[in-house]
Amino acid sequence: MCTVTAHAENPKPPPEMTLDDAIQLALRYNPSVQNSQFSRVSDKFSLRVAENDFEWQYAFNASYGVTSTRTGGVAAGNTNQTSALSPSASLNGKYGTTYSVSMDNPTSDGIYNPGVSVEITQHLLRGFGKDVTLAPLYNAQDQEVISKLSLKSSIISTVQSVIQGYRQLIQDQNDVQTSAQSLENYTKTINLDKALIKAGRKAPSEILQAQSTFASESVSYEDSKVRVINSKLSLTNQIGLQPSTDFKVPNNITEIKKIIPDEEESYRIALKNNPSYQTDLLNLKVAQRDLLVARDNIRASLDMTASAATGNGSGGAPNSGLRSLSNNKNTSVGLQFEFQVPINDYSLKQAIVSAKVSYDQAQISIEQSKRELKTTIINDISNIKSQWKQIELAEDAVELKEKNQEVLLAKLKFGLASTFEVTTNQPELDDARRQLISNKISYLNNLTQLYSDMGVLLEKWEIKVRY
Repeated sequence: MCTVTAHAENPKPPPEMTLDDAIQLALRYNPSVQNSQFSRVSDKFSLRVAENDFEWQYAFNASYGVTSTRTGGVAAGNTNQTSALSPSASLNGKYGTTYSVSMDNPTSDGIYNPGVSVEITQHLLRGFGKDVTLAPLYNAQDQEVISKLSLKSSIISTVQSVIQGYRQLIQDQNDVQTSAQSLENYTKTINLDKALIKAGRKAPSEILQAQSTFASESVSYEDSKVRVINSKLSLTNQIGLQPSTDFKVPNNITEIKKIIPDEEESYRIALKNNPSYQTDLLNLKVAQRDLLVARDNIRASLDMTASAATGNGSGGAPNSGLRSLSNNKNTSVGLQFEFQVPINDYSLKQAIVSAKVSYDQAQISIEQSKRELKTTIINDISNIKSQWKQIELAEDAVELKEKNQEVLLAKLKFGLASTFEVTTNQPELDDARRQLISNKISYLNNLTQLYSDMGVLLEKWEIKVRY
């Protein structure tokens, strides 16, 4: 009888996710990025509406009616039919001029009495000039830039969050690796103690120290594995993937280079690219225009309107048909001036006060933003310098601790060092290794923070935003 044993296939290892992969996935699946991109649809349309206000506007009206008359209970015996087609066009000019053209095409009982009218109105005082007239369009254009900056800021925030989450996962995985290596060293120490005890060179109680430390490190090892799971779930959420998504990231940290950016150059770049500061600059322009419009609204109004019309007669020829538009039988030409002075209008005065306050506050905000941005850049670069120095010190500490541990283990074999010395130095070595990894991660994150505050993080990762 032959027995066949089924062997389970080796599970396929999860794909490795690089940091660039994580960023690209976040740009596609992160909810914050998606919401910001959807907002851009309405933002673009808002600008188009503002532009359309200074383009020709067209309308077309049509009507048709039938009237049957009955008097004293006796039908009049006739039915009146009327119809009208009225196309029109209007335009708001850049200097406060409005143009309108309309054509009436009424028909009553088969008699056609068309008419054409043209009207041009020019604001001579209030509402005159491009700065006032085009203020809503300029504001809409600046608001469009602000919305782009908002999208950029959202993407920068997401990318930075994913980068930090990815590196945190690497750090936690290194903690697991450090704990595993430590357990391996403790096991070697315990085995060596057992050999020495068996040879009668050590008392049996001396092994308790190593066994106790091994048990404590085993707890830390399990805790570090849980932290890896939590970090992985956090990164998955930051990217926008399902929690069940399986992947792995490398344990090693890519070779880092010493980068100490110039403070003044970094600040200059930040003034040109930081989304928050650029938004404040645009808000100042908007506030300045709002103040200009508010002051213009309280001025006296003087409007000149020129009009001309032809046609619009009544009855039959020569007041009917298309020929009535050019035979000069029914024409009119007019010029009208309208003057208006607001007197003691507190609502207009209040609008000026509110606009002036907003403008002053925007100026204060600009100065404050510049100071805060300068302070932030200084702090970022100081942190980078400090972290690099800590990396150098941590590397020396790890090297010395490793050499010391090797010496102690060698001495332990010959009974020249105690188990206590070995088990005391091992946690110090583990802490030194963890601190080195932590310093490297902090250094890289501080560089990322600087690029984020400068507003060039996307450029550093060659990310092009489609606005």
